[in-house]
Amino acid sequence: MADAIALPPAPNWYGSALASWGGEDGDVYAYAAKNAVILLKPAASSSPDDDASAAVERGVFLDDDDDRPPADRGRRPSSPFSPHPSRVVGALVGHANRVTALAFATLPGARHLLVTGGADKHVRVWDVETRRCVRTMRGHHAAEVSAVATSRASASIAASGDRAGKVFIWRFRECGGYGGGGDRPWRALTPLDASPVLALAFKFADADADIAAAADADADADAAADSGGALAIGHQSGALAVADVDDGSVRKLPARAAEVQSLAWAPPRASGGRGDEKSKDTAVLAVGGRGERAVTLWSWDTKRARASLRGTLPLPKCPSHLSEAQRGRLWLCVAWAGRATIDAPSSSSSEAAAARANANANEKKSDERWLLTSSHGGDVLRWRIDLDADEGRLCVAPPETFGPPESAHARTVFSLAVRESAGGGGGAIATTTSLDKSISSWSVDAATRAWSACGLGGFAYDMDVNPERASQVAIACGDGTVRCLDVEDHASRGRGVVGDGGAVLFRGLPRTKATCVRFRPIDDDDGFGFDDASGSRASANSIAAVGLEDGRIVLVDAMSGRYAIQRDCHAGAVSDVRWITSPRGDVVLVSLGNGSVWRWTSLAVPEDRRRGGGGGGGGGGGGGGDFVDVSEMFDRPPSEAGGGAEIAAFDWLRVRIRTPKVDDDDEDGHDAGDAGEDADAFTTKVAIGWSDGCVTAHAMKKTVDDAAGGGMSFTREWCAFEHARRVTRVRWRARGGGGAAPRANAKRGDAGDETTRAWLGSVGADGAFLVYDGDTGEVVRSAPPCRQALLDLDWAPRGRGGGGGVAAAVAGADGVVRVYDLSGAPVLAAVSRGHVPGKALCVKWARVDGDAAMLVTGGDDQTARAFDPRDPRAAPSAATGGGASSAAETAEGDEKRVAAADAGDGERTAEKEDDDERDEEKSARAPAPDGGGGGGAATKKKRKGASAGRGLLKPTSFEATAEGVAQSRAAVVALARRIHGGGGVGSIDDAESTECGYGPRGLGLFTGQENAMRTLLAEERAALDADAQTRGGGGGGGGGGGDADDDDAFSSRTAASVGAFKPAERAAYAAILRGDFHAAADVVFSRHDGPIPSDFLASLVGGGHAFYATCVAKQIERLERRGEHQRACVLALSLHDVHGALGSLRRGGLPRDAAALAAARLLPTDPALKEALRELAVAEENRGGMEAAAKAHLASGRPSAAVRAMLRPRDALGSVAAAEVALIARVRTEPDKQTVLRAARELSDAGRRDDAEGMLRRWVEGGDGDGDGDADVEEVRRAIVAARRGASGAVEGTEPRAAES
Repeated sequence: MADAIALPPAPNWYGSALASWGGEDGDVYAYAAKNAVILLKPAASSSPDDDASAAVERGVFLDDDDDRPPADRGRRPSSPFSPHPSRVVGALVGHANRVTALAFATLPGARHLLVTGGADKHVRVWDVETRRCVRTMRGHHAAEVSAVATSRASASIAASGDRAGKVFIWRFRECGGYGGGGDRPWRALTPLDASPVLALAFKFADADADIAAAADADADADAAADSGGALAIGHQSGALAVADVDDGSVRKLPARAAEVQSLAWAPPRASGGRGDEKSKDTAVLAVGGRGERAVTLWSWDTKRARASLRGTLPLPKCPSHLSEAQRGRLWLCVAWAGRATIDAPSSSSSEAAAARANANANEKKSDERWLLTSSHGGDVLRWRIDLDADEGRLCVAPPETFGPPESAHARTVFSLAVRESAGGGGGAIATTTSLDKSISSWSVDAATRAWSACGLGGFAYDMDVNPERASQVAIACGDGTVRCLDVEDHASRGRGVVGDGGAVLFRGLPRTKATCVRFRPIDDDDGFGFDDASGSRASANSIAAVGLEDGRIVLVDAMSGRYAIQRDCHAGAVSDVRWITSPRGDVVLVSLGNGSVWRWTSLAVPEDRRRGGGGGGGGGGGGGGDFVDVSEMFDRPPSEAGGGAEIAAFDWLRVRIRTPKVDDDDEDGHDAGDAGEDADAFTTKVAIGWSDGCVTAHAMKKTVDDAAGGGMSFTREWCAFEHARRVTRVRWRARGGGGAAPRANAKRGDAGDETTRAWLGSVGADGAFLVYDGDTGEVVRSAPPCRQALLDLDWAPRGRGGGGGVAAAVAGADGVVRVYDLSGAPVLAAVSRGHVPGKALCVKWARVDGDAAMLVTGGDDQTARAFDPRDPRAAPSAATGGGASSAAETAEGDEKRVAAADAGDGERTAEKEDDDERDEEKSARAPAPDGGGGGGAATKKKRKGASAGRGLLKPTSFEATAEGVAQSRAAVVALARRIHGGGGVGSIDDAESTECGYGPRGLGLFTGQENAMRTLLAEERAALDADAQTRGGGGGGGGGGGDADDDDAFSSRTAASVGAFKPAERAAYAAILRGDFHAAADVVFSRHDGPIPSDFLASLVGGGHAFYATCVAKQIERLERRGEHQRACVLALSLHDVHGALGSLRRGGLPRDAAALAAARLLPTDPALKEALRELAVAEENRGGMEAAAKAHLASGRPSAAVRAMLRPRDALGSVAAAEVALIARVRTEPDKQTVLRAARELSDAGRRDDAEGMLRRWVEGGDGDGDGDADVEEVRRAIVAARRGASGAVEGTEPRAAES
């Protein structure tokens, strides 16, 4: 394949059917990975040991001092991952969300068909031979499809279950299998409950032998077995049932407390056994449930449709070394592995060996089968089950754990698929997927691992080539690991590229991602080495710097697996790391994170984690990790710096400069000898890409005493503003050199050290790929821009680009990797669409077969792909032409394009992932957060408010015709004559001329201000004519029916038309662009009776204050007519017309708003303030808010009205408060006096006689003597005195005297 998968994605988890064996020969292994299905074909030609040895020979960082056997030297001592003999043969992409279940058809003639279900609620049927989706069933499942199964009795029947508890049976008989028929389910089974369906399993056919015989005779297997058979259904709630597919009846089994996670029917029993008669009517079902932590075996009587519990197989005790999370995260999957062999080699306990020896001695005739189950922490168990034995004797021997222990999965196993050998004999293979992102294949009889692979658990963010072996590429992955892929190893295995999971250079740190990686350049002479605790010295050439998403920097020894975490970290994700040669000749580390460039003055030493160093947080191994921020050394022109621009990318290049050698002079300055030969001098150039699109080049100065920069300082050589958006990557290329990082040691003669001019390439979020002259900053090459962002760039090694002397590859957010031949004008030489519909995040050239080179690319589809630009299928014509069935297209690339088209039909649902994966979809490239949008299905939907394609000046469809192109070319020539012919641009006299428009002949926009005005006027008239036709009236500027509906011209834009101008709006818009605000106002007010849009009204300010005030008055009138008095108030306030705003609020019945505005904006003496307060008081009295009314009366200078308002509640406290107001305000009217007397009586009745007398005293003293001798006051006072005496007499027990009347 032109762009085959080199490292596949990690498998999905939390599902019972995430992997399956199938294919016509049974040699295709399919597993779910994100929203795709990956297809593997193991190569049976080589043994595991031979393959491991061969892989080590080709190479992953062999240590010459390693005394281990050659087959083990390329592996980490504690690594569970070894190379495996298998290759990725394709990927099936079509689901719009995570693939949650899959199953191959099991009958001959249909084994190439694969049924999948996804979180997008769709069920799909695939042909794995052509890699095409042949059926899609959508619109039936209301929730995520959680389980699928295919019938073992009929090639045309399948089942699917969802998380709402529903199970559908599908039948495809119309076209002889899965490829035809309608998309409606054949039968919907009665749900057991509403909990998710986690497992489905079809029982084996009763006449399996007959079916096999018919298949051997090239007969149709479906004709031999037309019945769907029995279907076992397991729910998350523990509900378990067996359904008859033919009649739809469901028989529920006795309830169990365990969550049913996996189901497996035992294969048909061998004829001639002890239970031969009974076996015809009985089947055995194995059920894996987490709650009981045991496997239960059920017997199913097919005649009576009855089930009985056959036995229980409890799992071994959970190992003590497992964490609490691992103990609780058990997924119990089960699978039968055919007939057990008595002489199978033992790899477990002596107990099991003794049991097997006993079985051999008895030599009884039995039907023993292997039952495989997952267990705690990632173990896989093998149970020897005798199906003919009585209950309690099913298990012949204790379970055996697949070994050795170091080869077991590190985390929970979620799927277990078995591939039976030909003829059903021994040699079965079990393949498992795990939460540790690995896939392992096991020999069932030997109980040992055959091979293992680890997929990419996250995006491939960055790559770098090993300077000691140019065929090895390190990949920084979103799961936190760093993988090593040997491209030469893959290319040597024939067609396609083998997916071996890659060697793991760095296993990562918890809760973070590896965003960039860079090997240290080769250098034997600078003394850069690491001493471990034993005193041995590690080679500096095996050191790689890894940047993490949380801002930390880690140094990794690729040979030993040791690592050291630097003490300090960036405030954001590390987007790039580089090794630079300082003026002193030392190789130093420079990192970029969160816009800051750090020069590391000391680094923590990688130490052996087994000895306590390097594995923890902190500095790990020596306490190093100091830095100097050198960001300020990279200056920019002040006038062009803009606001908030930060460093987005950087790269460096060491350049050799030849200078004349001058002999030493004597003390007096005289020449002491002849001039010598030329000497070599070196300088370092640094390129900086900025977030605003600027690119600058800087030269390093030899100021070793500059403490602020750690011995480094830079001077700017040139600056270029060519990119419209963020620069995502800059890369130097020495003239005649390659794209690999230059070696630090000059005497090695690396291509990075050149005396000629260098080139600098840059790519950006605007989709541009530019090449600058490294000395002057002049753009010497410019490739055609892409529609989406370009995210990475790499120069081809010399003569290896597949397209001439100079070549470069760029990775785009549209998922396409493009190779350009830059020997002359940029020519597209090769294209890879492997990552479509996702994003291609990184690209790197790697050397294979001497001078040949291959491209390795990584993307957000969690794959690394190998791409040979010399392959004819990678030619641009082959990659883009021919349609879906073109022979030049690869099957995998074709499936991705089909999937991109189908993805729009699916409803996107939230993906439920593990914590390690939870944030993977948030960004396409962590180092460049605004690096452009994604491509295909990964592209965000355009906002409805976007105005793209709705501008005032629009190109016509005529422009794309042959005649239109000819007119456009003639217009360009005519424009050139006007501008450069010496006669001036002239003017266009006829405003109706086609030269005024923006069509093929349009010149008005390009021939001066006067003609541009005519162009806008022509557009205005055309818009008015279109509006007149829409409204049914005549055209003309400014005229028009004022009786049209309000929505015809301006207001109430619907969601579908947001951002789009209607014809009248377009006319007003054109007038505003011309600066004719009066004409714009005439259009907007005459074409609409209601309020005009606020944006148009605001634009009318340009016509002057008096003109704008007139327009505002019209708008206020229209707003009040519609009842929008608050908007009218706001508009009046824009002219500081407070009284007009008050009038709008009062007319709208908003007294509170009016009072607030008046109190805030008017002087206390303004009559309008008192009037607003009086209206507020009246409104509050009508509402019943007497206290609020009293406040308004007091503020408006009417205390007597406030007293009356306080008396309205008719209670004691109200009258007392009213009397207090009257006394404080010194009001002396008769109603006020009666209020005081009433309050005094109420206080006396309440026992507060002193307060009552005090209130009367204050009333008398507050007047001018008019209160003395007042009969009403004296009467109340006497009543208070009498009440006081009566109360005192009652207390003493005497009879009080009656008060005088």
